[in-house]
Amino acid sequence: MATGWKFIVKSLSIRRQCNGEDVRSFFKGAAMYICVCKAVTDSQILTAIENGVCTRKKLTHCFGIGKDCGKCNEEVNALLEQSMAPVQPLPPAMNQPIL
Repeated sequence: MATGWKFIVKSLSIRRQCNGEDVRSFFKGAAMYICVCKAVTDSQILTAIENGVCTRKKLTHCFGIGKDCGKCNEEVNALLEQSMAPVQPLPPAMNQPIL
């Protein structure tokens, strides 16, 4: 297994090859560093998204990601898109009294 920068580069290239699909299974549950400048992992970002931090601006404010070199921007956007589930429309109202 690669270590250090080689591990990070390999992780990001595999994620890109899978078109944003969840590839953590390749690394047996290990968190991947998305922003090396701020040492932020994908699991930290996904946890924040699950807890309501659902915009790029909010993620930048919380973690400081994307401000330094900007190489993580593509991966952060992919995580945001991946975590946004399509909203199912509600069935139409029946307009009948409830008894």
